[in-house]
Amino acid sequence: MTSVPVSAETSVERPIPTLWREGLQAFADLYTVGATSEANELFIFAIVDEDTREINKTNIADYPDSLGSLTSQSWETSICVWEDGHWTVLIDLCDGFGDVTDLVLHMTIYEQGANYKVIPGLIYVP
Repeated sequence: MTSVPVSAETSVERPIPTLWREGLQAFADLYTVGATSEANELFIFAIVDEDTREINKTNIADYPDSLGSLTSQSWETSICVWEDGHWTVLIDLCDGFGDVTDLVLHMTIYEQGANYKVIPGLIYVP
């Protein structure tokens, strides 16, 4: 596997940086498999507001397939783009068989000192 560096190259779709993958997978697993989150020293996650949380739960419940943990396939298709001082991130979620679905988890990520602040967004089909 090729290591993907964090890059702030403007307006270029890039794969999710390798450094971010473990922490972002743990967060995605909160929604998809009900995992519990362990502290992550790299990321500071903003609290998901109630409206967004409810929309995400509904979109997952209405999706025809059960969801599972992210697999390596997810990182092959997920993207991030640097724009206006932050990264816009779309993570392709996986089904219970490990295949990539058309559901994405949207996030906005900001540099915050040596860490990254993550503003979780909607889970939806673009």
